[in-house]
Amino acid sequence: MRLLILTQAIDRRDPVLGFFHRWVEELAEHFDQIEVVCLREGEHELPGNVSVHSLGKDQGKSRLTYIARFYKSIFSLDYDSVFVHMNPEYLVLGGAFWRLTGKRTTLWYAHRSVTWKLRLAAALVDSILTPSRESFHLRSHKVSVVGHGIDTDLFSPTSTIEPVLPIIATVGRISRIKNVDVLLKAVERFSSEHSAGVSLSMIGVAVTEDDRAYEAGLKRMVSNGPLSDRVSFEGPKSQAQVAAKLRNIRLFVNLSETGSLDKAVLEAMSVGTVSLSSNPGLKSVLDPFGLFIAS
Repeated sequence: MRLLILTQAIDRRDPVLGFFHRWVEELAEHFDQIEVVCLREGEHELPGNVSVHSLGKDQGKSRLTYIARFYKSIFSLDYDSVFVHMNPEYLVLGGAFWRLTGKRTTLWYAHRSVTWKLRLAAALVDSILTPSRESFHLRSHKVSVVGHGIDTDLFSPTSTIEPVLPIIATVGRISRIKNVDVLLKAVERFSSEHSAGVSLSMIGVAVTEDDRAYEAGLKRMVSNGPLSDRVSFEGPKSQAQVAAKLRNIRLFVNLSETGSLDKAVLEAMSVGTVSLSSNPGLKSVLDPFGLFIAS
C-alpha cells in the first residue's frame, strides 16, 4: 500500500509542527511507500520508504509555484490513498481528482474554525479524523474521534529529574485566544499574596501579525511591572526540548479558548506534570480530578 501525505511542514525542529515528523516515522512502518508533499521542508531524518517533496515555501517560491508543484505531484506520484493533515485547501484543490481516480482520502482536522474550504473538503473527503468531539465543528457521519497521537515515548515521566522550583509553564502559540495575559495577572496576584511567589515560563511562538502585537504587549506588561524577574519568554522549542522542560516544572497551565482537545496539555500530563486548564474541550478529561478551571 502506498500513501500520499499532504501537510504544512516536515521539520522536526518546528516548534508547532515538529511532532508530525514522528507521525510520518510511525506511518512508514505500515506502508510500503510514503510520498510527503509539504509546503515547507526543513530538517528531517525519515525511513528509506519515505520521500519528501516541497512546494517551495522554504525556497522562497511564489504561490503560483506552490500550486503548479502541487498538481505536478498529485498527477505524477504513485500512491493508492491520501492523508491530508489540517489543511482542507489541499482537498479543495485535489479532492475532485482523487474521487475520479478512486483514491481514498482522509482529513485530519482539529480546530474550531469552520470555513467554506472545510465544508467543501468535508463533502469531497472519504473520512475525517479528529482528536475529540469538540475539535471538529461540522456534523458529519464521516468523523471518527481518535485522540491526539501523543508520542508517549518522548513525553514520558522520569525518576532522574525532580521539579524542585516553583515554576509554572505554558506551551503553545502565543495568541489572544490563549489568554496568556490572564495567566500573567494570576501569577502577579499570587506572587503579591505569597512571599515565595512563583515563576512563569512561556514556551511558544507568535505566528500572525496580531499574535506578534499581542506578544509585544505581554512583554511590555512584564517589563513595566513586578514580574520582570519572574517571567521568561523562552520562544520556540523542539519537541525534545519541550518534553525536558515539562519534567522540570511544578504546574502546567492552559487558558486557551479554542474549545478543542489541546495537545500541549496532554503532553504535560504524559510526563506526569499536574495540569490545569479552562479550555472547554478538556473539561471531561480534567474535571473529574478537580483540575478544570471554570471560566
